[in-house]
Amino acid sequence: MRSFPLVLLCSLVLAACEPGGVVQGVVYADLNGNGSIEAGEGPLQGVDVNLTGCGPALTLTTAADGAFSFGGLPAGSCLVHVSKAGWGYSGSFPSLGYPIPVASDPSLPTAFSIYMASMMDNLPPVGCTNELDIVFETPLQKTHMAPGQAFTMSWTVLNEGTCTWDEGYHLVFRGGPSMSQGGASMGAALDTPLGTLVPVPVLPGQQVTINLGQTAPLQPGWYVGAWGVNGPNGEPMIIRHGTTVDSTASFYADIVVKAGASISGLVWHDLCALPDGPLPPAAPPGCIPFGGSYEANGVLEAGEPGLANVTIRLGAGACPSSGLASSTSGPDGTFAFAGLAPGSYCVSVGALIDGNDSVLIPGGWTSPVAHADPQAVGVTLASEEAHSGVNFGWDYQFLPAWPGSTPTPAPASGAGGFSPPKASSDTFYYRGTGCGPKEVTLTVQSLDPNTRNVVLFFRLKEKAGGETTDWNEGEAMEPQGDLFYSLTLVSESIPGFISFSDAYLQYQFVAEGAGGILGRSQVYGDVEVKLCSR
Repeated sequence: MRSFPLVLLCSLVLAACEPGGVVQGVVYADLNGNGSIEAGEGPLQGVDVNLTGCGPALTLTTAADGAFSFGGLPAGSCLVHVSKAGWGYSGSFPSLGYPIPVASDPSLPTAFSIYMASMMDNLPPVGCTNELDIVFETPLQKTHMAPGQAFTMSWTVLNEGTCTWDEGYHLVFRGGPSMSQGGASMGAALDTPLGTLVPVPVLPGQQVTINLGQTAPLQPGWYVGAWGVNGPNGEPMIIRHGTTVDSTASFYADIVVKAGASISGLVWHDLCALPDGPLPPAAPPGCIPFGGSYEANGVLEAGEPGLANVTIRLGAGACPSSGLASSTSGPDGTFAFAGLAPGSYCVSVGALIDGNDSVLIPGGWTSPVAHADPQAVGVTLASEEAHSGVNFGWDYQFLPAWPGSTPTPAPASGAGGFSPPKASSDTFYYRGTGCGPKEVTLTVQSLDPNTRNVVLFFRLKEKAGGETTDWNEGEAMEPQGDLFYSLTLVSESIPGFISFSDAYLQYQFVAEGAGGILGRSQVYGDVEVKLCSR
């Protein structure tokens, strides 16, 4: 990417400037809509540039050079809007948000570039459908937050329609009760271009993860917010949770902001990469000797990623204790307990409980106590104390892969490494004869050319109560060529299949190479298993 320089005549020839502040810049045609200017993209003519907030409202229309300049302005904060039929705002340099906030300073001209993309190119083809399925999300259900705490919401979605999502699609705040008066103080705009959150275009059948940064309100209370996706004409997209359809809003956050003391921390991937062959004579970066080999050093270091979707428990009093509250680590691995009274608490996490096995296994804890499970940390809080740094390190048995001298983060819970899987049916049955198929075929493509086989892990999760069966021991999938693998599951061969009359099949793919595990998919839960009574 490169930015076109602005010629600031007013800063070079001050005597020629009008008295007062100056707001000026150039509008460029962002032909590919990627929010930056590249070779072949130049100034845009015929754009109405509107200035408000610092004196009377003013409007200029750009000529062939795309330039605009407002002079003689009183000092203050201004907002700049742009409009042109068939075009829409796609970014600015520097990146300032929209409407573009600028300051009018009589002693220093303000200058910036504005980018606009053609919205005509973003209209969906006639007859295509806009539909997405939420295949995985980081739950925020009455999650406790400290006032002003930063957090991230995350949804992994599948484009189930026939339209391609591009720069014309937007993530839109639908309402609530709103998180802090319309969402402004939550740290997210009410209308966010989808292309600023995920790489676009998103093709039909493609899966992406939307991460939206937020900030909890400063005032204690219960806050609920809902988001949806709009198409390029502003039409709400059909959103599914498996078989449940909600075309208004299906991205939810439900938080409780509590005053008082708080405890926060991080679950992170403690990196130690080892080669497939003979071990190096000295410990690789991030590793320490252990048992004739090496393991991660238990130290949180720069570049080590957080681990999402790990459940952490809080108990009252000295360790071991739990049952007071629980928290799930966010996409960046952080967690928090807020609104606590002064006293003693126990923060604990286990690899084999609360569903953490689907995220962490195989591997082991390295911090705060290596090789112990569960981990537990005692904390004593003073009134209004914000206690941070309660961190837990995890070393995956086969990750990250050996890249040479510098480990590369590759958390096993990530969604990378596989194309979106396909299921032959979204529902299959056990017992009875008149309901539908009694088997389902799952197909997936590994994106790692070093893959030698793919193993499928699966279990059942009750729809009503959330109870689960144990994970199976792993079943090798059948290669189909071009790194595609498939496996047919017969309902009555699934361990514990009679446990629930209505359940989701949860499943995860693990790619294996010559030296062990190459990577894991996320855990999917979009196929239903039901009792047939006919």
